[in-house]
Amino acid sequence: MSDAKDLPYLLNLLNDSSSRVQLAVLRELASFGPSLEHELLRLENPPDPIETDYIIRLVQEYRKNLVKNAWNKTTY
Repeated sequence: MSDAKDLPYLLNLLNDSSSRVQLAVLRELASFGPSLEHELLRLENPPDPIETDYIIRLVQEYRKNLVKNAWNKTTY
C-alpha cells in the first residue's frame, strides 16, 4: 500500500501526459484499496467532491480493467 503522505504528489501526476505515468499513478492509488476515499478526505487540501468522485471512478475503472485482462488471459 502506498503512503498517504504521497497522495498530493500522486494527484499532481494523475493528469500527466504520459500514459505510463498515469498507469503507475493509478496502480499506486488502487493500492490504497477501500481506504482511498477516506485518505483523500484527510488531506490538508482535499479534492472537492466532484474531483474525489472522478478519482474514485478512475481507480475503479483501472481495477475493472485489471480483472478483465486477467480473465481474458485465463480463458481459452
